[in-house]
Amino acid sequence: MDNKVIVFGCNHQNMLGLVRSLGEKGIRPYCVCLKSKDGLVFRSKYPAACHWAASPQDGYDYIVEHFSNETPKPILLSSDDVTETLFDVNATELRKHFIVPASDEDGKLTRLMSKKNIGELAIKHGFQIPWMKIIMKKEGIPAELSYPVFTKSVKSIDGGKKEEQKCSNREELEVALNNCRSEGLLVQQFIDKVDEIDFIGYTANGEVYLPYIQHQLRFSDHAYGGYHRFDKTKNNELTSNIKTMLKEINFQGLFSVEFLVDRSGEWYFTEVNFRHDGHDYLITNAGINLPWLYCCAVTGENVDLMPEVKKTSFIGMNERVDLDQFVHTKKVSFIKWFWQFITADTHIMWNWHDMGPVLYMLKRK
Repeated sequence: MDNKVIVFGCNHQNMLGLVRSLGEKGIRPYCVCLKSKDGLVFRSKYPAACHWAASPQDGYDYIVEHFSNETPKPILLSSDDVTETLFDVNATELRKHFIVPASDEDGKLTRLMSKKNIGELAIKHGFQIPWMKIIMKKEGIPAELSYPVFTKSVKSIDGGKKEEQKCSNREELEVALNNCRSEGLLVQQFIDKVDEIDFIGYTANGEVYLPYIQHQLRFSDHAYGGYHRFDKTKNNELTSNIKTMLKEINFQGLFSVEFLVDRSGEWYFTEVNFRHDGHDYLITNAGINLPWLYCCAVTGENVDLMPEVKKTSFIGMNERVDLDQFVHTKKVSFIKWFWQFITADTHIMWNWHDMGPVLYMLKRK
């Protein structure tokens, strides 16, 4: 592949998985990293170069300044919502010089990062969503809410996981509202879940590839762990509706689509992530390298862009997250966790071919 690949985002395990996926296919990406001059990505052997940016705008300006005159056009990839937003709102201008993960209209993906907007589109395509309401600090909490509820940031870029929590009563919701970093919160129906589902794939040239569905094998009310089962995606009405929705958005790039499943077996759509999913790397062990396939699709490489899935099911572990969420909080014993670690088929951090990030993490721990 003659095109350079530029990866933009936070210097954490999501970008590391993206870099490793490309590196294992012989593509050494140029990394523009946020939040840390050190960290996981800087320790990997795969980047062609790493540049630290003090802010998302600084990183964006660096990319435009240093890579706009490349031939053929470089491929842009994002590992978080904030950097994907910069690609999205500037897509028309960027397309003059880059291959951009975006839609057909500047700012469309940013609008769909609003849970309300993407929820309305999901309903149109046959999905059920939890009831939701946006409450603002200046307006206070309405009296008619029924509890428990679950809180989220109105847009992913406003807060993300830090705003997500279960509130069992009005008092807990008041604390969450006062502590949130934006002017309001999205309050939605609390789903007593038995599973959290991710459909992981890419879309390019009007086609959608959905090879695997990810199940969370342990989670809490406000977070999921790092122990997952991946199953081959079935061709059914659900996957057909996902593909139809993504085609209407006219999005090109890597993505994941999230659902919750309650105790009665009802499925609830929650959101679409229009960028590399943190667990994409786990499926490379099954022979499906989504970042590489996407790059091949947008550059016209002569490869099978939608390869047949050969592993019908396997176990993956995001060991760093699982240790923090479940072992350190004593919800899972270390002995049980260690057995699951050594018997898992694939890992986010542990990698015999790229040990720098693992050694860095162990040293910090």
